[in-house]
Amino acid sequence: MASSSSGSASMPSSATAASASASGGASTSNSSSQAVQTADWDRKIIRNAQIDLQVNNVETMLATIRGITDGAEGLVFASSTSFDGDNQLATITIDVPASRFDQVITSLRSASGVKKVQRESVTSQDVTDEYVDLQSRLKSLNASHDRLLALIAQATNINDIVTLDDHLSGIETQIDQTTGRMKYIDQKTSFSRIVVTLSPVAIVTQGNGGGFDLLQAVQDAWASSLNFTGGVLTTVVKVAVFLWWLLPLGGIAYGIVTIRRRRNRETAISG
Repeated sequence: MASSSSGSASMPSSATAASASASGGASTSNSSSQAVQTADWDRKIIRNAQIDLQVNNVETMLATIRGITDGAEGLVFASSTSFDGDNQLATITIDVPASRFDQVITSLRSASGVKKVQRESVTSQDVTDEYVDLQSRLKSLNASHDRLLALIAQATNINDIVTLDDHLSGIETQIDQTTGRMKYIDQKTSFSRIVVTLSPVAIVTQGNGGGFDLLQAVQDAWASSLNFTGGVLTTVVKVAVFLWWLLPLGGIAYGIVTIRRRRNRETAISG
């Protein structure tokens, strides 16, 4: 029994040591090892682009972009269309393999129906160092995980088992977070996102070589006459509304003048 008690008493210190090793190992990375790994790996680069194209026909260009995406073994992430008057506008977001990013950008610029590249923006983010740190952290976390499992298998005291299990849960959570971030970087560096905005070529009305345009002259004259007539009518209405109060005063004044004339005539007759 004494031997058993002595073995159990040593478990908390083992659990504490394992926890400290897990925490310390997860946060410490060897700089020289990281430099070697970085040199041996391909760089982890996240590349994205936005390109605005002026095209002859928006609907046709949408189909062309889908074809370019399929040919590059990519996928259409999202697309939307709208109208500004009679002009159709569209935005399409595509994800293409990073190895074909430059090829797809070139194909978009030179696609049939593109009249002008109005704007192009390419961004790059190097996440190689972060990825190396994550790998080192994951290696340390897995080692700590294995040590905790071994300690749990040897533990005989329920309190030790509970303590070790709590530490194990924390390590597993960190492993999930680290692997999740690594998968995210893998996905972002394997595929590049390109947002393409499409707008139609502005419709330009051409004249007949600078000669006299009878139809245009009639339309201009008609528009001018309507504007003049409208202005005159507006002035008349404003004056009528502004002077409406003169009508009652005019009626009163007319009545007074009429009465005075009658009295003057009566006075003259009687005199």
